Amino acid sequence: RFRPGYQWFAVVFLLRNLLSALVQAINSPTIQIILLHTLFLPLFGLSIKVMPWAALGANILDITITMFLCMLLLLCGLCVGETDTVALGMICSAAVIAVFVVVIATIAYGVVQRLTISKKHFAYFICHHKAGAGNLARLLKMNLKEKTDGKKNVFVDSDDLADLAMLFGYVSSDTETLVVVCSTQILCRHWCVGEITTAHASGTRVIKAELPDFVWPDQAFIDDYATVVPDVISLSQYGIATDTVRKALLWLGGPPLV
Repeated sequence: RFRPGYQWFAVVFLLRNLLSALVQAINSPTIQIILLHTLFLPLFGLSIKVMPWAALGANILDITITMFLCMLLLLCGLCVGETDTVALGMICSAAVIAVFVVVIATIAYGVVQRLTISKKHFAYFICHHKAGAGNLARLLKMNLKEKTDGKKNVFVDSDDLADLAMLFGYVSSDTETLVVVCSTQILCRHWCVGEITTAHASGTRVIKAELPDFVWPDQAFIDDYATVVPDVISLSQYGIATDTVRKALLWLGGPPLV
């Protein structure tokens, strides 16, 4: 399984396997080795960057296997007896052209990003404990909706608790700002903590709204979190480890208050 928000890597994984098989149809060892390197090296870097698998061991295994495949291809290149100079020249020319295309595309992408507004669907995602701040969350949603002039949506997490993976995906890739309504029991609700942890991992902007009865937990609460909130173990199926939750709770003290 993949981490929330990174399910798209399944398509990348399947395309890698498909293209690896198609390369074998080319009747030139030189071209085969170059194309396989061109295929594996970017994916090697991508795997290190995003760590898409839910289990840490799966990420390490994928990265290690890809690294050794690249090393094996390098050794195979040294054993190729004859070099197809025509094919090699064509590949070098294509590589030079690709460099120019990538540079131009990068510049164009930067310009477009500067000239367009954010494409994220939710301007605000309200994380709250329904029993402790349900009515306040609805009122906050109405006020934030007015702030965006109705151009963007405001999502309240209790609107859809049927699929937590999709909920965490919204936080990681489709939300500009996560608003955490800090009521008394919010840190004892595993789905709320899962949203906070996902925001921490994905770099989503977070602001906190602390209610008068909210008391910030001490270090003992965070250290013994798995005992205090046993339901947190269920988040592991979404790639959220208890240690990651503890780090997110420590980090949560930093974002601004409103």
